[in-house]
Amino acid sequence: MTTEGGEKHRRFIILTTPGVQELYAAHLAPLSEEHGFALDYVSDREQFIRTALQHSPVAGVVDMSTLIRDKKKELNAVFELRTTWPVLRAKIGSDGHGELLRMKPLLKGPLVDSLVEIAQGSSPWHCEEHTRAHMRARVETRARIKSASDEAWHRANLQNLSQAGAFAVCYADLGVGTEITLEVRDLGEPTPVEGRVVWRRDWERSRELPGLGIEFAEGGLPEALRQRLGDPELAPFPID
Repeated sequence: MTTEGGEKHRRFIILTTPGVQELYAAHLAPLSEEHGFALDYVSDREQFIRTALQHSPVAGVVDMSTLIRDKKKELNAVFELRTTWPVLRAKIGSDGHGELLRMKPLLKGPLVDSLVEIAQGSSPWHCEEHTRAHMRARVETRARIKSASDEAWHRANLQNLSQAGAFAVCYADLGVGTEITLEVRDLGEPTPVEGRVVWRRDWERSRELPGLGIEFAEGGLPEALRQRLGDPELAPFPID
């Protein structure tokens, strides 16, 4: 994987075979040189997903010749992530012309110009039927939670984790809107994350274990935990 300049989150993920990567790097150079975007190059679906778990991109781009070589159709999974940022097909012809494609409904445009449009919020390219901006990693790790107004810690078990929030099985009586500190364990050093409860699951309303949906405060996930989202040890294919 290679990354070229640009600030965090102003990035595109480009999935190609290594042999095609240089062609895309040359064609997409204006995105980084003129517009300041980062370009993350990956060569398989797992790298694509782990990269997106760490930093949600503006869009994902999959080279069509790479798709054709994918005999097991494993790459189809990246088109089914149900995120607000789009995953699109692209090709660069022998004449050097690059094209970006969305299949349903069909939409085509010049590769570089279309990616700039997406970054500027061009609605035709976006997935308006989806509401999730960040993918979630399935995790099974210990945690503990306390409210801002109470020094008592409550035991919890983290079940999923994203850049923006988490779900933890927890029996604490913490209402929606409560400002909390979540301390994540078993993913390196114990790491505190500030946030608030945005929804809860109770015994009375669900057959599943009770717990808290947590939205992280501005700044999101600390960098140490963000890096762990891309760690293969979390799970072989950790999306939820």
